Order: sequence, then C-alpha cells, then structure tokens
Amino acid sequence: MTSATEPSLIAMAFPSPDVGYVSDQGGAVYKTADGGRSWSLVLQGDGRWFHTLVFPDETFGLVGARNRLLRTHDGGRTWERLTSNIEGEVMGQYFPLAPGAPGRPASEPEQASTRVTERGRYFFLGRLYFLSRQVGYAMSLDGLLCTQDGGGSWAAIDTGGSAGNGLHGMCWPTPDMGIAVGDGSTILRLAPFGRTVERVASPSQEEFQAVAFTSARDGYAVGALGQVVSTHDGGVTWTSQQIEPPPHLWPPHLHLLGLAFFDAVNGTAVALTGELVRTQDGGATWTVTPLRRRLMIGAICAPSATTGYILAAGRRLFKTTDAGATYHVLSVPTQR
Repeated sequence: MTSATEPSLIAMAFPSPDVGYVSDQGGAVYKTADGGRSWSLVLQGDGRWFHTLVFPDETFGLVGARNRLLRTHDGGRTWERLTSNIEGEVMGQYFPLAPGAPGRPASEPEQASTRVTERGRYFFLGRLYFLSRQVGYAMSLDGLLCTQDGGGSWAAIDTGGSAGNGLHGMCWPTPDMGIAVGDGSTILRLAPFGRTVERVASPSQEEFQAVAFTSARDGYAVGALGQVVSTHDGGVTWTSQQIEPPPHLWPPHLHLLGLAFFDAVNGTAVALTGELVRTQDGGATWTVTPLRRRLMIGAICAPSATTGYILAAGRRLFKTTDAGATYHVLSVPTQR
C-alpha cells in the first residue's frame, strides 16, 4: 500500500530494461540497476520537484527543478549544477539562451515546469528529449530549444507557432528527421538543431501529448478525447482514429498522455484515468482495458521489445515483461 504521506513519483527514465531512474515530489531521485527489484537513493530530496528527468544512456542524465538544473556523468554518483544566467527565484528553472534567440513572455503554467530566460525573454519548459550526451531538445509552452553541449547552453528554435501552443512530445525516427507534437493539434517535422521546421497538416483538432515511431515511415501520436493519428510516410501526411471510451468512464473522455511501442505491432497508450489503450496489429485496431480503476497514469516507456514501465499516481510504478499483456507493481522506497 502507498501511504498518503509518501511523496508521489512524478518522473521516470529507463535507458535500458534494467537501469532506470525515478524522481518524487520530495525532490529525491532513485536508481535501479536490476529492473526495479531494488533501488538506491542517488540524489537527496530537499522538497523541490524534479519534474524533468532524462537519461539518454545508463550513466548520463539531467534533472530539473525550481531554479536549478543538475547533470550527472556517472549514473548519479556525482552531480553538477548548471547555473549559467540564473536570475532569481521563480516557478521553474532558468536556462541560458543563445544571444539573440527569439522568444516572448509566456503565462504561468498550471503545473510545474522549467523556465528559460535571456534578456527578459521567457520559455516555460516541459519535457526534455536527448539523442546523445551532447544533443538534446527542450519542449516549451512557447516553442523549442536545442543544446549541443549536454545542457550547458541552449538556443531557441523558431517553430512558427503562436504563444500558448506548447509542445509535449517528441521522437526522432531517423538522425535527420524529428517529429514534435503539442497543443493546437500541432505536428512538426524537424531537421537536426531546427535548421528547418515544417508544420504538418493534422487530421485532428485536439492537442497531442505523445508521439512514437516504429520505423522511419510509421508513426503514431495520441492526445485529448481519445485521438490517435498515424502516418506511414515519415510524418508527411496523417490519418485519424477515434478511440471510444469504456462505458464505466465518466466524464466519457480518454485523455491519452503517453505512448510507447515495444516493436512494430505492439504498442500501448496510457490514459489519465487509468486505462491502457493497446494495439497488437501496428495501430490498425486498439482495445481499451483498465490498468486499475480510478488510478491516474502519467507516463509509459518501453526500453525493450518485452519490457515496459508505467508511472502512476501515488508511489506506483508498474512493470511488464510481456510487451504490455500483464503488469505488476514495483515497490520504490522513500528516503530515510
């Protein structure tokens, strides 16, 4: 059982089936090296949420909280604080932007996020996505940022969007082509470092929260009201599917927050209200089953063709070893 006084888990990263990291509302970061059977505290919590957590490999990663960004090169044994151009104590984390980077003030987000500023220009950041130890992207309520030095400095990418059309999901099907999705039914095709950005027509009017590709041509994005869109030409064109909510669900809406594919045919989207939306035929059909009733789910990842993890409300982390057919609960300790 999860105690009401225990801090909830809020972010996870599994660069491999066995090695993973989670952060909680107390500001602690835990690591497992055996697929969740045991955990060690690698960063002591001080009450500030590390809402941003990314590990492109087993030892290099970044975590972000209020007015700080930390980086490790050795699997959490040591951490360095990235502090360039930090200004004051506000909601979120300040990052340096490259001189002359475009931007504009954004309104205060409803949930914790990372804040980037340079000469009065602000970006409230959500998720980080790193392709390597050097190259990474930060998705914002107002656009997109890129780093080429492992998070030490950031440059803004002009996505051609309007204020408030934030980005929430990203993937790179090939080293030369990335896809980002977000509010206002936004779908972007990106060249490395944002050298070119193409806004693609979307068949849906709803926001997107996550995107995943199974090949250079085949990809899927999910979002509000059970929307699933798919592409089979590398993101040039997309078609839409509507996933019907189960009869017991009220309000009758599936808000899909995460998406992961174990292989070319087996994929799972997770809904805020605790439902799993699975495909076993490469997205042709989807079935809805509850993971647990009245359980809020926040994220899913699939580091291998059989192993996956789901982050849920409270201190719940679920694991599958059969490509999403069944899940069991992992116990994540609290710091002492």
